[in-house]
Amino acid sequence: MVPKVANNPSTRSVAKKDTDKKAKAIPKERSTNSSRTVKQKYLKSLSWHHPTSSLEVGLLEPNTKRVFTDRPDLQQAVVDCIRDASTKAVDVKRQAQRLIGGFIETLKTRIENEVAEARDEVAEARDEVSEGETLSETKRLEIRRKAVTDDERVILEYLGGKVKPKEDGDGENSTDGSQQHSDDTDLDEKGDKQVHFLQSILAYLYSNNLPNKNSEIGKVVDGFVAMLVKFGLFAVTRSRGEINQRTPFTPTHLVRSVVGNLASELKKMYEGGSHQLHDKVSALKDKGRLGQDIVFCIQEDVSAVENYLALNEHIPNPWRIVPITSSQPAFVSFSELELGHFFLEIGSFEEQVDRAGQFG
Repeated sequence: MVPKVANNPSTRSVAKKDTDKKAKAIPKERSTNSSRTVKQKYLKSLSWHHPTSSLEVGLLEPNTKRVFTDRPDLQQAVVDCIRDASTKAVDVKRQAQRLIGGFIETLKTRIENEVAEARDEVAEARDEVSEGETLSETKRLEIRRKAVTDDERVILEYLGGKVKPKEDGDGENSTDGSQQHSDDTDLDEKGDKQVHFLQSILAYLYSNNLPNKNSEIGKVVDGFVAMLVKFGLFAVTRSRGEINQRTPFTPTHLVRSVVGNLASELKKMYEGGSHQLHDKVSALKDKGRLGQDIVFCIQEDVSAVENYLALNEHIPNPWRIVPITSSQPAFVSFSELELGHFFLEIGSFEEQVDRAGQFG
């Protein structure tokens, strides 16, 4: 037993350890710069926690008023935020559609010029007038194939893929010139290179920040942008060496919904449309409205876009070559995590955290 001595070193040692433990147990005051950490925790929580209030299908303003019954100031802020995000997302999609349409139209014109020149040469060699079908279909398809470079074909495959073999029952009830696909406008396939490519393009168009040049998709996007500039369809305003610009909304979150929608539209038009055009051309030939020397087929060694353009030339009223979003207000869906990011851009962070509490 240790006697109680005022200067006992053992007693001082134990007392010091207890004091240290108590000192460590006292929590430090939260730093004024901790808002970033709180924001990250809030956004991370949305990965597994769901809000207690959900919006039913309906108008934005009535739904917002139903959720934020005690916060009229917050109602308008949320409505303005969602409307702004929706407008920007749809505008970016329309811009991408115009660029894709211009790119395909440029290639289409080049292909048609190459075929016309070949027909002129054949007609001149035969001493005939350059009218009518003076070029075999096999030769025509070969010329069309050579008119598109390998790099351009890579872009076309990223846009519309290749035409897959048609299965029994596919497209039988389609009336809009496209093969029936599952109506999945929120494509989120990690292995879908088309979705990743379109997401990078739309994110770039919104943010003006070029994607990572070291990634596979980044290299393809760089090549596509260079082609658009070469064709006079697009002007690059910022170089890769410049610091990325900060945007009001996170680009990948903003464009996610419209990316899935655009990918679905492109697949329906070019892959499904190629099958529909093939059937239509076959029916025209059976009715005698096309020459019996016309040989048409689905080419598996070229892109779906090239198949679509080649078959589209044979019908009396050609279909459009790119899907265009209507001028009417479009439907855009945002996930809880995406909305969380959007709402955190409204006002100061302290107010944002308070608003976040309204959701759960």
